[in-house]
Amino acid sequence: MLSDFNQYQYAPNGLTWIDPWGWSCTPNKINLTKAGVKHVKNRHVGNKIGWEHKSKWTLNNAEMKSTVRDVFRKPDRITKDGDRFIYEKTMPNKIVGVTPEGTNLNKARVVVESNGDLVTAFPQEVFKDMKSTDILIFSKQR
Repeated sequence: MLSDFNQYQYAPNGLTWIDPWGWSCTPNKINLTKAGVKHVKNRHVGNKIGWEHKSKWTLNNAEMKSTVRDVFRKPDRITKDGDRFIYEKTMPNKIVGVTPEGTNLNKARVVVESNGDLVTAFPQEVFKDMKSTDILIFSKQR
């Protein structure tokens, strides 16, 4: 007996499955918590000892926070990794950071808890490679 789309099948392929019914609810707003912002500033702003290998924001504090909010509100891709959501965006005409080697970066990643609390945010060269356990929530077609 053949049937149409199996509505009860859960994520047949985690690399290509998109949440058609919105069961994986994303947070409504981002909370730039003191702990989250401190984490970002400790690792991704300036050249702190022990974190030289991390990409760095080249924006001032206000611009960085504005960019983080923009990535959250208008992402190119949202994935769910465990209980956390990863928002990623390319900003074609804006340099937001540099690699440890000095390469300019125009992409950013923002990671939040399921309640919207900021975990981390940083400039990046490429979007995160998806694992088989990740769920693709949204992807903008380019």
